[in-house]
Amino acid sequence: FDTALADAATWLERIQGTRRIVLVTDERMADRLEATPPATLRRLLPPGTLVQVVAVDEQATEPLRDESAKLAPLAAATDGMAVRLGPLDDPKQLDTTLLVRPISLDMVKVKAPGWTELELSSDRLGVIAKIDLVEHVDGRVQPVEVKRTNPGGPFDGLWEPELLQLMLAVLVLRDNGFRSDSGEVSFAIERRREHFVLTPALVQRITDVLSELRSVAHDPVPPPPLVDSPKCPTCIMAGACLPDEHNLLRDRSIRPPRRLTPSAEAAKPLYVTEPGAQIGIDGQRLVVRKRDEELASLRFLDVSHVAVFGNVQLTASAMRELFSREIPVCWFSGGGWFSGIAEGATGQERRAASASGTPRAGERARDCWPNG
Repeated sequence: FDTALADAATWLERIQGTRRIVLVTDERMADRLEATPPATLRRLLPPGTLVQVVAVDEQATEPLRDESAKLAPLAAATDGMAVRLGPLDDPKQLDTTLLVRPISLDMVKVKAPGWTELELSSDRLGVIAKIDLVEHVDGRVQPVEVKRTNPGGPFDGLWEPELLQLMLAVLVLRDNGFRSDSGEVSFAIERRREHFVLTPALVQRITDVLSELRSVAHDPVPPPPLVDSPKCPTCIMAGACLPDEHNLLRDRSIRPPRRLTPSAEAAKPLYVTEPGAQIGIDGQRLVVRKRDEELASLRFLDVSHVAVFGNVQLTASAMRELFSREIPVCWFSGGGWFSGIAEGATGQERRAASASGTPRAGERARDCWPNG
């Protein structure tokens, strides 16, 4: 046991952040270990180490908290907990990830290995809270939200919805039987944390907002947009909501509307102006060559249409592939005068042609005109 602790301490020293250990024991150990104070064992481990003890007992049937188990004082000294359960004949009997950062064995839903997200619900509030992390501090638990954007809100870097979301997680933890009165936000970019305490004013604000949310959900008329909010330009619904335009027309704001930047299309037109060039295909790519020299090579999904200027040739295979992908081809003179356009039949046109008996794209000529 001493050697194992020494080796574990050496290995744990290499790990940054909180170190989590699940210690499975049959409780058959030397008497001196039972008599050793937990503080002595605690000093053998590096700072920031969390130990969970699992005592295997043939009489136990399901995982239960047991602070009387041997080595339970060691778990308590590291802010961990001790659990007693039956023999581990069935590997599904114990999910040790539940002990890596425990709050409750029956109330917490693990969303991903390593406790990257927890999900708790409250029937009283009628909400489900998804929490990035829950920490155990001085006999209490606190939710931790991880923000990967630059802080910019007036509440120590948070906007009010973000603050209310964090404090709502505190209320949900309380409703699930845990002692919690505060939460923290970790700003990943700045590598700092901010502590927030739940106050009666915040509780009242959360209650009011939940009531407003339910009213909005049942109201067929959408609510007015936010006024001059700095979050609107980056919102994915800005193009549909048009908050600045609505507020300007309703005299709710005197500022001119902010410019909306449309997303750029991935596909771009291909212009071929090199005299004597030939456009062909190579696998799933459109290739432009002149003699043995490759001038360009593009994926078909990156091409919106092809514009051919002057004496440029297209192979039959390239035309068929462009038609099947509904990519039009435009012909121009060497001076840029428009000559004509060719494009493949769309799905709707194919169905219409099939109904009328006219030739369909991809159909053999002899099947279309059997007497021709």
